[in-house]
Amino acid sequence: MTATCDNGRCASDRAWHHVVCPANCSDTCSALVRVEDGRIVEARGDEANPHTRGFLCGKFNDFLRRAQGHGRIKTPLVRTAAGFEPIGWDGALDMIVERWQRVIAEYGAEAILPYSYSSSMGIANRNYGDAFFAALGASSLRKTLCYPARNAGLSRVLGGELATAFTDVEKSDLIGLWGADVTNARAHLIPVLQAARRRGAQVWLIDVYESPAARLANHTLCVKPGTDAYLALGVIDILLREGLHDAYFCAARVEGLEALRESVLARIPAEHASELCGVPMRDMEELAHNLAAHRNALLYLGCGFSRTQHGGMASACIAALGAVAGIYAREGGGIAATSQAGAALPLDPITRPDLGCAPRRMINAIDLGRALLEEHDPPIQSLYVYGTNPAVVTPDQTRVLEGLARDDLFVIVHEQVMTDTARMADLVLPATTAFEHDDAYKGSTFPTIQLGRACIEPYAEARSNNDVFRELARRMGMDEAHLERSDIELVEESIAASSYGFTEDELHDFYVGKPVVIVGERFARERRRDSFATPSGKVDLTCICTHADELGTPWYEQQPRTHGEFAVVTVPGKHVNSSGIYEDEGCEQTLLMNRADFEERELKAGQSVRLANEWGVVTFSAQPSEAVPAGVLVVPGLMPLTATEGGFGINALCPSYPTDLADASTYSDIRADLSPEK
Repeated sequence: MTATCDNGRCASDRAWHHVVCPANCSDTCSALVRVEDGRIVEARGDEANPHTRGFLCGKFNDFLRRAQGHGRIKTPLVRTAAGFEPIGWDGALDMIVERWQRVIAEYGAEAILPYSYSSSMGIANRNYGDAFFAALGASSLRKTLCYPARNAGLSRVLGGELATAFTDVEKSDLIGLWGADVTNARAHLIPVLQAARRRGAQVWLIDVYESPAARLANHTLCVKPGTDAYLALGVIDILLREGLHDAYFCAARVEGLEALRESVLARIPAEHASELCGVPMRDMEELAHNLAAHRNALLYLGCGFSRTQHGGMASACIAALGAVAGIYAREGGGIAATSQAGAALPLDPITRPDLGCAPRRMINAIDLGRALLEEHDPPIQSLYVYGTNPAVVTPDQTRVLEGLARDDLFVIVHEQVMTDTARMADLVLPATTAFEHDDAYKGSTFPTIQLGRACIEPYAEARSNNDVFRELARRMGMDEAHLERSDIELVEESIAASSYGFTEDELHDFYVGKPVVIVGERFARERRRDSFATPSGKVDLTCICTHADELGTPWYEQQPRTHGEFAVVTVPGKHVNSSGIYEDEGCEQTLLMNRADFEERELKAGQSVRLANEWGVVTFSAQPSEAVPAGVLVVPGLMPLTATEGGFGINALCPSYPTDLADASTYSDIRADLSPEK
């Protein structure tokens, strides 16, 4: 028999239910699950989604195991002298309300800080908390862990992300994967790239090491971590001085090109750029000639290259390279960073920024450790964590853990399993999975949106993020009507505010759970390929020439902010979700090392080594690799602290310094010294 839910959210008249994979890997896979006796007994990809094509990767199976109870927290837990003990929902909510009322009375509501990110990718359960905490008057969190610097750089040059949907990729004759390992995230691009090569398109991989995506590429360029901007500038210089650029497009649609020549390129010519980024001149010249020969080039951007000191400018320089090569005016050409699906589901009706009392203190997510230890006006007295695992994922991990351990800090964690952050909490609340609550999802790689309805009852006593916020609002006497909206009502308000012209058939399909493909040209303001949302209406390169740090030093002359012999980069891992939310039993904290560097130090495979810099000390199991360049160390995935020696992960070495634009994370800006464990 199929499941029947008392709350009416589960469809009981069919065996198969439309669901969405909530993994933070950008593909937003459509799936069908079959439910019997309240349990998911079978799953398959939904072929109705033309992009994910009925294929599900192993991460979906991990979510299914979690939904079926693997490792789940069953009931609210309170920390006592003897450890965690069950408390029940009434007791837990009463404790939160009583503690918060005391904090507000003594310090004000800004002494409460929410901390969330992207383990819940649904637009309602990821974002509705913003409205609750705004109405409460709590401190606001600036969410900067992932892609803000990349998008800020694109916006400076192009006036927006200018996303080119992969639905146009059939017209691309060159595809550049820039910092994007599509084998560990965005796996549905693999058949797209394979088909592109079969029809004769060039595929280039530009990354800090020869990632598994190299097997999909014709050419691989390994760039020194943090130097992608120099590679882009070097190729621009070659295009210009060899007359390979699109002269017509540059004259008609580009502003600031001469200033770029006279200032930046005069100081960073291709030969110097080659030295700085580690890519030989012959390879840069080959890329330039290929871009000139393949004008319908599509540059698909990951995020890693932008998580550096010059991350915003790196993105801006890549956007400038596209302009000089003239790829924006052609079908199948352009920058692909995110799809246009997000614009179809606006978030303001859910987050309701108008509910907040202005001004509210804003804390940058990368600055959590400092904020917990050093903010005094007022001091943070309570931290509410949901949808993330800051003990693992946040930079400056040493101070984050020190802050979480404060005796006077009331830490609440709403989570599915006992993460490292949950283990440090005073109160742990059990959370639902995506199969147990309603939400809408938007594709980041592909332009699709889909409604996922609850298909099974919440596990044990689990409640969704938003169910808890609604109950807390009621108990605290918050009378804002928005805080009583159901998740479906929140989605409906987003749809109603959308500038996208949904047809009746699309709305019908959406509300019955089918994937809906977003067509960019149907937005109220159509984007033309030769029109840019900059003040001049042209590609604007002036920011690359004028951007400087607070000392007035040109960005391209700044020095590294961490020190050590090796550059250390974290890349997506196969077995641990990139958000660091999900625990993986039996995993080990590993680093990959260039074989010559490995043998020079007479290391053995699996030997423990210590990495140290001014931010911390971390122990890894070292493995030699032919794919890693000399002087670089690659760390695959974020490990739970239970899988480490010494209780620290890679982010103990990560600075909380912000990027040049958007004040975002600098996860790829780590340098450290290596020594064998004694």
